[in-house]
Amino acid sequence: MRTSVENEWLCSKIVAAYGLPVAQCDIGHFDDQKALIVERFDRRPSRDGTWILRLPQEDMCQATGTPSGAKYESDGGPGIETIMGILANSADAVRDRMHFFVAQLVFWVLAAIDGHAKNFSIAHLPGNTYRSTPLYDVLSAHPIIGTRRNQLAPRRARLAMAVSGKNRHYAIADIQPRHWIAQGRRVGLTEDDVRGAMARVVARTEPAIAEVASQLPADFPADVADAIFEGMRRQSRKLGATDAV
Repeated sequence: MRTSVENEWLCSKIVAAYGLPVAQCDIGHFDDQKALIVERFDRRPSRDGTWILRLPQEDMCQATGTPSGAKYESDGGPGIETIMGILANSADAVRDRMHFFVAQLVFWVLAAIDGHAKNFSIAHLPGNTYRSTPLYDVLSAHPIIGTRRNQLAPRRARLAMAVSGKNRHYAIADIQPRHWIAQGRRVGLTEDDVRGAMARVVARTEPAIAEVASQLPADFPADVADAIFEGMRRQSRKLGATDAV
């Protein structure tokens, strides 16, 4: 994806605008190259500033003993239920579990199809405890979804983790609000919890778009921003459709 740097930068701002913790990043230019510069949240300078501390953390493949080659749930990797189970023992379990669940809703709105187990992590803390790290590596597929040549067909746009109720749903187009409610119940959330989370995502979508649009650099590719914003609006309308629940 030729605009992956801009896409990931934009998605990081959108995720933050939804109120979720995300790694700080900026777009950098080096001669004729552009790169995404991401602030490491697993590193910290020592008190005297002479060396760098490595803060222990594990991604969800490491935390579950899953080979990195099986990072997608469809390949045997951990999914929503497994990760919610791990977060049940977090030092801030209620917050971490809700943030993770809301992240799945936001990824669906964004068509962020690469939210696999290696893109969620826990930071180890003193006292044999842990908590979730900020989100990272979020990209939207909205700019490449379509019916033209070299585009990703809408029916082939799939989340990395299934939304499960009676059946398992990966395809973004197939997932309905009722599936999120069923998935929430499977991980110990009440229907009111899930409806409230969905309502907050829907209510926040337009303000998030407006907030992020105001931050776009003058040379930001308009086709990328427009595709992501319009895709978010479509998905948000679907999430808020009461007749689909």
